[in-house]
Parts: sequence; C-alpha cells; structure tokens
Amino acid sequence: MPDEKIDLYLKDLLNKCKQIHPEYMPITEVVDYNEKKFIIVWAPGGIIRPYSSPKSMAKENKERVYWIRKMATTDQTTDRAGNNLAEKKILYLIKQNPRITQARIADELEVPKSTVKYYVGKLSKAQKINREGTIHNGRWIVL
Repeated sequence: MPDEKIDLYLKDLLNKCKQIHPEYMPITEVVDYNEKKFIIVWAPGGIIRPYSSPKSMAKENKERVYWIRKMATTDQTTDRAGNNLAEKKILYLIKQNPRITQARIADELEVPKSTVKYYVGKLSKAQKINREGTIHNGRWIVL
C-alpha cells in the first residue's frame, strides 16, 4: 500500500473498532516486505466476552450481532433466527448432565468460565434454568 494511505487505513480501523462493545482493539503493525508496506492485524481473544458489533456498516443499521473469539477463530453467537448459540449449547450440556459444573461447561465449549457465568446468569434470569442444591452437590433444572 502507498505510504500516504497507511494513516488513513489505521484511522479507519480504529473507528470501526470503536463500534465493538465492550471496547476491543487488535494489535497492529506496519511492516515492509519486498519493498511494499503491509498492515499486520492480530486479533487475540479478549477477557470480556461476548463482543457485539453492528451487523452491517450501513449508517441506518441498528442491529447488532454477538461474537466470541476463541484462539484463532471467531464464532458468531447467534444464528440467523436470532437464537443464541452459546445458550443453546449450554442448555444441551445441562440436559445431557444436570450435575455439570460451570467449569466443565467452559471446558466443553472452550471458553472462559466468565463467559459461561454470563450466559448461565442470563438463562437463570430468563427462567430457562434453575439450580437446586449447592455448587458442589446441586443439579440444574431446565424449565
């Protein structure tokens, strides 16, 4: 890319990243390779997830989609019908094993325990699941 365009591209990337919630900023570096300039973008997974972004970059767009960054992949957490895939996966695991722990769910889904805690809280608040008993001796009930 031409030298005079680098700042323009980096500013555009910054403005697009400002539309991600919670705040997210990838790591960028400008490198020379074979007498050409490249912007290298590294987007590691963050601690606070899921992230949301506009579904499209159109100005009138208000719809947001949700994403989870796992290692080298990014997964959308809602399907085309708007169903939350993370919630569906958690419900499936709970139905398979009502005594499953949040730590085990996190291991199965390859996400941080904080992500599972977030979705379990959402499912509980929506009265889709309930916990009976203690953390160590309890079980989940799908409502």
